[in-house]
This record gives sequence, C-alpha cells and structure tokens, in this order.
Amino acid sequence: MSRSTRTLAESLKEHALTLSVPVLVTGAHLAGGASGQFEATLLTAVIALIGAYGFVRGRVGLTTAYWRDLRGPAVAFAGLLVLAVVSVIPGSDWLASGWIAERAGLNTLSIDPEATWVEIVKLLGLLVIFLLAYRHASTAERMTSTLHRLVWLTVGWALWALILFAMSARSVDGIARLTGTFVSPNVAACVLSLGLLCWMTLIDRQLQSRKGALNAGLLTSVAAGVILAGTLLLTASRSAILIMALLGAIWAGRRVWTWLTHRSVLRGRRLLLTGLVLGGLLVVAYSASAVLLRMGSVGEEVTNRSVIMATYAEAVSANPVFGQGLGTVPRISRLLLTPENDGVMWNVRAVHNLALQWILEAGVVGLLMALIGGVWLVLVTVARLRPDMRTAMLPLFMVSGFMLLQGMVDYPAQIYSVALVWAFLLGLVYRAATSWAGIDAKGPIRHQQRRTGVSPRETKHDTQKPIRRELPGKRAGRAVRHG
Repeated sequence: MSRSTRTLAESLKEHALTLSVPVLVTGAHLAGGASGQFEATLLTAVIALIGAYGFVRGRVGLTTAYWRDLRGPAVAFAGLLVLAVVSVIPGSDWLASGWIAERAGLNTLSIDPEATWVEIVKLLGLLVIFLLAYRHASTAERMTSTLHRLVWLTVGWALWALILFAMSARSVDGIARLTGTFVSPNVAACVLSLGLLCWMTLIDRQLQSRKGALNAGLLTSVAAGVILAGTLLLTASRSAILIMALLGAIWAGRRVWTWLTHRSVLRGRRLLLTGLVLGGLLVVAYSASAVLLRMGSVGEEVTNRSVIMATYAEAVSANPVFGQGLGTVPRISRLLLTPENDGVMWNVRAVHNLALQWILEAGVVGLLMALIGGVWLVLVTVARLRPDMRTAMLPLFMVSGFMLLQGMVDYPAQIYSVALVWAFLLGLVYRAATSWAGIDAKGPIRHQQRRTGVSPRETKHDTQKPIRRELPGKRAGRAVRHG
C-alpha cells in the first residue's frame, strides 16, 4: 500500500470516528429517544463497539492524570452501578421496605427488575460515550469538527421535525407545537437547546477569528442558528425557552462586553453581531405568542404538578434509603393510582423532577453518589480549565446548567438519547480542561509553550544537541575577521 493510500485510509477512519457519535445520537433522536428495552440495548452495543475500536485501534493513550482526576466520579459511578446490580439479584428484598415492596411481591429490591436491567445497560452506554469524548477532544480542531457535525446533524433533525410539523401539526394544550420524533414537545425543545448551545461555541469561535470579514461559512453558521432557534420557539416549551433566554442573555452580554472592550472583532462581524441581536429580538417578539398563550395555563399546571409531587413523595417515604430500583417509575405510577389522583396520574410515566426521581428510584444513597460524581467532575473541570478558555467554553458549561434547571420541572434528562448528548458534551469539556492545560503524563509542556513560545518538539530537539562552547578570545577574533 502506497503512502498516499495509507494517508487517505487513516483520514477516512478519523472522519468516521469523529462522525460516529453525532450520527448515533441523531439516529437515537429519530427513534424517539431509544429509551425502549430493545432500542437502548442495541444502541449501547453499537456504542461499545465504536468505543472498543476507538481506544484499541485508535491508540488514544489515556494519561495517568486523566484517570487520577476521575477517581471521585469513578468511585461514585461504580457504587451506583453496584447498587443497581444488587437491586435485581434475587434475595435482595431484605433491603426493601414499605407497602410498595409488599404490593409488588418480589424477592428483589427492585420492584421491576427488567426495567432496572435496561437502566444498567444505559448507564454503561453513558460511561462509554463519556470516555469516547476523550478521543474526540484530543485537539481543538478535532473537538471543533465534532461539534460542527453534531450541530449540523441537529439542524437536519430540526428540519425533519419542521416538515413533520408542517404536514401534521400536533396540538398540545390547544396549541400547535413542534414535537419532532418525540412524544413530548419539551423533549424536542431540550434537543434543540443543546444544539443551540453547541452552536454558540462554534459561532463564538468563528466571530473571534481574524482570517477575514464576512464569508459563506460564517453566514451558513448563522443560518443554522436561526433554524435551531426558530424550531425551538415552535415547541412552545416554557421551561426550555425561558432557560435558554436566560443563558443566551448571559452569553451574549459577556461576549458583547468582551468584543466592545477588546475590539477583537472585525467591523463586518460587528455589524453581523448587531443584526443577530436585532433579528433574535424580532423572532422572539413574533414567535413568543404561543408561549404567552400557554402562560395562562400555569395555574392548572402547578395544581397538577403538586398532585404528582405529593403522590411520589408518599412513594419515597416507603424506602428513602435505597429506593425502589432504577427505571421503576412507570410501575410505581401504576401502583399509586387511586380514584382521587386518576385524572392526573393515569398517563404519568416520569416524576418531572430529577432530584425526586433519583431519590424514588435509587434512594438517598443513589442521589448522594450522583451528586458526588457530578460535583467532583464540574469542580475538576473548572479548576483545570485555563482562564483564557473559560469564556470560549461557557456555552458548553451551560449545557449542564440547562439540563439541571429543566430537570427540576420536566423529564428530558431521562430520555436516553438526550442523556447521551449530555454525557458526551461533559466528556468534551473535561478533556479540554485536563489535556489542553498540559497536565498529561509528561508534564505541563503546553503551558511551557504558551509562556515561552517554544514548542515541545523544538525543546526536545535543542536539548539533544551537544552544547558548543567557545572561548571569549576565539569569539572576539571571529568577530574581528567578519568585521
């Protein structure tokens, strides 16, 4: 095989690997989130195969520092996994307590072992896709390429959802709302919001570039943002739109202040930025009518949610320590149906509160493990990330903020495809913080290059050269001769 052929083959492999995760999660979106038993198992198996190929054949070279910083989240994740596995082992019912376990009549801690096994499979998929992000963010260029593909595939999904909306608009609460390939418009809004946050990272990078004025690539990226924002508004999701408005205002305010004070954007791009802000305000003013109409039903929603919370709080009190088993909320909902709450609870399959659902399914023990792992990961990422990168990475940090805020009032984080995107973006930011800062096994070489302007290769080359010393008299004589 010739050298050019080998180079082409390696390039194709690289493109296939960086495209694999965005394609998989978009396919999962098209499958309605891949939350069913068969879909989740199949998707996890494909993720595991891609992960094995990427790590074994790709020679990723996981560093010691990478694993050292992950000790806390790894222990917490392992503890959660052990709890889930124990809950489906026959004879673990001695950990169960309360009337729910008695009514289920099983000899396991989990009142629905089959659903818990599906959740265990999903946890393993989240672990593999988080580790895959390590490879996808090994360099800034590779991470940017991955985000580009994820954004454009999300745009493709948004256009398909728009076609479905135009063909047969689904009415929710008496309002035509975009649902895409999901049952709930709020889940579609979450997918679009994550794509919009990734788009903010890319457009920020393009606007900061000094390689030219307005160009086709920048205008195309602006069109992608318009599509994502427009379809998000068509979902009429109050929680997603309000949270994105808040996060978008924080990002735009910080960036506009930076651009105005440092004057780091070309004049044409300043005009484009002004047009984006004005256009965004017009779109919001024109399209927010559906959201404002839905604000009239807030009182009814609060009443319904209070009934849901009170019902599940009663279930939490049955076994607050270890919970009823991962993935058991649908079974719990059926057990909790009464003539009094049937009008609200008959079709509820999620708690609509992330913290309460964790306590209900995994107990206080599982919630503490999740909190320890998540908080540790965020603190390590913030501490390792260079100060000059924090503004550029701000939209990706906002991903976790968005998921947690929306998770307090809705359930998109419990959809498998959405959770995969969240885990993947967390892995990208973590790799950028721990690797780009130069804390690999060989020492802080990247910080050295940033301070001295000398690359590691040049430093290594110079240290291998023999030191040639000359006597002062000889050097002076040479200077006289050359003079």
